[in-house]
Amino acid sequence: MPVFIAMCLTAADDGTLSSLMVVVLLCISILMQSAVNAFNDYQDFVKGADSRENQDDPTDAVLVYNNVEPYGVRNLAVIFAVLAFLLGIYVIVKAGWIPLV
Repeated sequence: MPVFIAMCLTAADDGTLSSLMVVVLLCISILMQSAVNAFNDYQDFVKGADSRENQDDPTDAVLVYNNVEPYGVRNLAVIFAVLAFLLGIYVIVKAGWIPLV
């Protein structure tokens, strides 16, 4: 939804739409959502919110049921966040400081 709103505002403002910028904004959104989900799974595991005793759904407690290394998930979340940040810098360089606000 944020990418769609940004596309609409851009098209309404100057009548043009950059396909590259749309793809970059979509990638930022996906990377940010992935980072948040991975951080959430990691924190749930570390704090004990996800365990075999209190979580019956294997799709909800990924680190518990799928033998995934917790620190690998944390590192992946950091990588996702850093990539989103770097793409955000590209957007700011191309579009100005308004996207930062």
